[in-house]
Amino acid sequence: MSDHLIFELNATRYAIPAETVRSTFWLPELAPVEDLPPYFVGLINLHGEVLAVVDLGQRFGHPAKPYRLNQAVVLLEHDGYRLGLVADQVHDLVDIAPAAAAPYVHLEGDVHLHAAPVIAGTLKWEDTVLILLDATALLRLVIQVGDRPVTGQAPSERFAPLNPQEQARLRARTHRLALPDAPPDPATHVYALIRIGSGRYAIELQHVAEFTHLGHCTPIPCCPPHIIGCVNLRGAILTVVDLAPLLQGKPSTDYTVIVVLQLGDQRLGLAAHQVSDIRSYADQALAPLTGQAYGHPHCKWMLHDEDGVAGVLDFDALLQHTQFEVNEQA
Repeated sequence: MSDHLIFELNATRYAIPAETVRSTFWLPELAPVEDLPPYFVGLINLHGEVLAVVDLGQRFGHPAKPYRLNQAVVLLEHDGYRLGLVADQVHDLVDIAPAAAAPYVHLEGDVHLHAAPVIAGTLKWEDTVLILLDATALLRLVIQVGDRPVTGQAPSERFAPLNPQEQARLRARTHRLALPDAPPDPATHVYALIRIGSGRYAIELQHVAEFTHLGHCTPIPCCPPHIIGCVNLRGAILTVVDLAPLLQGKPSTDYTVIVVLQLGDQRLGLAAHQVSDIRSYADQALAPLTGQAYGHPHCKWMLHDEDGVAGVLDFDALLQHTQFEVNEQA
C-alpha cells in the first residue's frame, strides 16, 4: 500500500503520491506570467522563492474559471523542482493498495495535445474512481517550453470580483507567504507513530494514556466487526477497536499492540501492528488537510519526516463516525 493525497478541482478528484507533497496553503494573488503555456496561471512569491502554479483544469483543456478565496494550492517538490497545483479542496490522506490502480482510458487514435501526459492511471477507492497523477511528469512541466506561449493576465483578472474586505484578506495572505521562512522553532508537537497494516499514522501524545501488549482479547457478543473485543487492563475493562476498515477499507488481523487512548471521558484501545517511535516535530513538518473525504475524514495533518509521511489521526472526527457506535442487535 502507499499514501496518496486526495484533492478536488472542478468536481474531479485526483490522487497524487504523498511523498511528493510538501505542503498546502490558501491560494494567494498570482503574479502574471509571460512566455508560458496557458495552464501556468501565475507565479507566487513563496518565502522568497518563485513558485509556478498550474491549473489542471486548463491543462486538460477546460475553460478558465475565476478563482475564489477558499481555493488552495498543493505544493509538489521532488529532486529540486517545485510546482503548485490549484485545488478547490484538499480532502484527505489515504492508504491505497497497488491492486486498486488501473491504466487510464485512452481512445484509439487519441493524440495528446500537450507536451507530456501527466495522468499515470486511475485508482479505485471505495465507491469512486480517482485520477492518479504522475508527480514526476507534472514537475517536468516547469522546464518544458514546447507549448505555445501566451500573454499573462493581471492578478485582478484571475479572481472573481472581491469586495474591499476580501481584497484585504487576499493581500494579507499574499504578504504572509512572501515573508522569509522562519527558522525552525523548537519542536513542540509530540506524536506517537504507529503502523496499522502498511499505513503509517501519528497520534498526538496528549491522547495516549499508555501502550500495552495485545494478549487475549475476549470477543463481545452482538458487536460490529470493527470491535475486536475487550481486555482486562489492571482490573478495568477496555474495549479494543480496529480502525483498518475505516482507514484502509477492510479489517486487519495479527495485531500485537494496544494504544490506550484517553479521548475526553472516553477511554478505548486502538489495535496496532507496531508502535515505531515517539517523536517531537516542528510546525514545518506538518501540512494541514482540509475538507472531508467521502464524508469521513480521518486525518487532519500530514506529517513529513525522513521515513516518509504519516497521517495525524483526527479523533474528533473519528468519534463522530458510526463505526464508533456500539449498538446491540436483537
